[in-house]
Amino acid sequence: TNNSLTCIETLNPDYATANWTNIDEGVTFSVICGSQNQDDWYVATTGSDGSGNGTQNSPFATIQTGINAASSGDTVSVAAGTYVENISYSGKSISVLGEDRETTIIDGDSRGTVLTFDGEDSDPILLSGFTITNGSNSYGGGINIVDGVDIELYDLLITGNTAGSSGGGMKIESSTGNLSDLTISDNEAVGGGGLSLTYSELTLHDLYIHDNNGLNNSGGASFGSSMIDMYNSVFRGNHAHYNGGGLHCGGEGYYNLTNITITQNSTGYNNAGAASRGSALLIKNGANVTVLNSIIWENTDAVCQIKFEGNISSTLNMSYTDLNGGQDEIIWLDPNGETPWLDVDGVLNWGAGNIDADPLFCEPDSSNFNLSEN
Repeated sequence: TNNSLTCIETLNPDYATANWTNIDEGVTFSVICGSQNQDDWYVATTGSDGSGNGTQNSPFATIQTGINAASSGDTVSVAAGTYVENISYSGKSISVLGEDRETTIIDGDSRGTVLTFDGEDSDPILLSGFTITNGSNSYGGGINIVDGVDIELYDLLITGNTAGSSGGGMKIESSTGNLSDLTISDNEAVGGGGLSLTYSELTLHDLYIHDNNGLNNSGGASFGSSMIDMYNSVFRGNHAHYNGGGLHCGGEGYYNLTNITITQNSTGYNNAGAASRGSALLIKNGANVTVLNSIIWENTDAVCQIKFEGNISSTLNMSYTDLNGGQDEIIWLDPNGETPWLDVDGVLNWGAGNIDADPLFCEPDSSNFNLSEN
């Protein structure tokens, strides 16, 4: 209230601007007064949210305070250590960078999603260099992104998270962007144990999705009503109780899978009906799936590795792919019965170059699925 006062410190400048009244004209709000020209913010376990100013010499103690201080376009750099937080990007288009994903850990303490982004800006967000763990929520236990524009997630380890509905490790909805160099492991959800993507247009590459659990279906990942271009990635050792142990592609979307290895995935409901099918891949309800230059090998299932299902015709285009058991491992099943209906409501385009031969993985028992020189 005095003319010389031009800045008020608050941990939530947006809230202050929108809700505080009787403030003189010209007063600005900031986490740190005098920081308006700062665009790089630093966080360390040795820092302080009370006395720190977010510089490299005087860092904050929590990632959320760094995000609160940042403006769109800024960078928040996080030193190695464990941060027990449930973080929101608060609609800001910023970069949050961990020092090293093996040693820079965000622990959600089972109190909610570890990191949430509900997009409001048109600029990209970037997240890299973290382990995301111990998150628990209905959707997206580890990471939950809605309405993200040009998101960039890379060099992350997403492990040990749960969701009551979908996306144990991560759920992304209505977003565009790129995911790369991610390890998604040991997460659990009713569907999409490791990863759930819906209504999105995304490029995914160099993902290692392993040992996730779908309590109902879609153990490794669930893709729905999206445009997905995925390459150079591995689904290994994921499990679903019913369908889609490795991967589920559903809805009227397009899914291009190139140089993908799907191996050692399983389903668990071993009855004689239609439930226990598709340990490697479930294709459902209008999905158009193209599999090229890939390996689908030694996925355990009572009947098949690849299953068509649903009430809308889906399409599988496969070429230059090594499928354990060959074309016989691809079936369409009436959801209420057991009769195979291949090429009736499910369309298979069996292209050139498909084989059924041991791929000669180097060391599959040690999760090394590179190919031997021979």
